[in-house]
Amino acid sequence: MQKFSAPGQFIYELLPSTVAGLGHDEDQFVIEIRSKESKAADSNQHHVKVQRRDGKLIADPPRLQIEAGDVVVWNTPDSSVAGYVVRGEGKTGRFSSDAMQKEAIYSHSFGIPGIYYWLDPHGGPSNGVIEVQPVDASDEQAATQWREKLAEGTVILVSDKKVTPAKVKILIGQTVFWAIEKASGIAIVDARLINKPSESKSKKTETRPKK
Repeated sequence: MQKFSAPGQFIYELLPSTVAGLGHDEDQFVIEIRSKESKAADSNQHHVKVQRRDGKLIADPPRLQIEAGDVVVWNTPDSSVAGYVVRGEGKTGRFSSDAMQKEAIYSHSFGIPGIYYWLDPHGGPSNGVIEVQPVDASDEQAATQWREKLAEGTVILVSDKKVTPAKVKILIGQTVFWAIEKASGIAIVDARLINKPSESKSKKTETRPKK
């Protein structure tokens, strides 16, 4: 999810996360940002569907026209599409989902109870804890309250070295949003995913990010 504040044009590409940063030959897509017609008008949110076609990641629509201040959200309904990176550049700057700097939002829905330690795989200081609590489906009242809370999102604000809040509690199925106010280029990753195989075998305790 990325906000575009200034008029201009961005050319972007979709990269499988496993090859991001390596040589590649991917299709390119376009976002055109025009000046806002009315300053009083609310910002709009636009959705781009990410699909796999002929072995490549495709954006639908491939060309998007928005107004300054609007937000673009990339998502995929295809479970066969693994992690991917959205990376673009224009005259007013650049953006990348694996190195977010400002006006970017990363979201993730948690479907399994447990404690998750997240951090920046680039070595930045940002990190935190998310506790996902289970729901007793046999308790009708608890199930009703859970269904109501599914529509509620939890926001974590990242600004330089500060993360607010550093620890959050949510119910299974809820979504967490990381709002990047200012960063040198951050990604959000489960700490367990960056363990080396040898470390995973020798350590049976949970991995916690450095504080």
